[in-house]
Amino acid sequence: MDEKLFAALIKDYKESGTKLSEVSMGEKAALIASVTGIFGVLAAYYIVKSMPVNILTYIVAVVLIYMAISFMISNKKDRENNAK
Repeated sequence: MDEKLFAALIKDYKESGTKLSEVSMGEKAALIASVTGIFGVLAAYYIVKSMPVNILTYIVAVVLIYMAISFMISNKKDRENNAK
């Protein structure tokens, strides 16, 4: 997320006058996920940046195979549930 956009979001939040204790749990979770997500993306960037390309290629291939298998299992379960 761009620093200016993040600063604008924080500014809007502060100007709204809403206290964090008054915010619903969904909004709290979204705020926490947004802030910690930034650090996660930066950490992943630096880890991936230092990896050799061939290792990164294998990791991407494994993730793609895992997702394909996961989608096929999910599709099979959906078909079984719709058949009932």
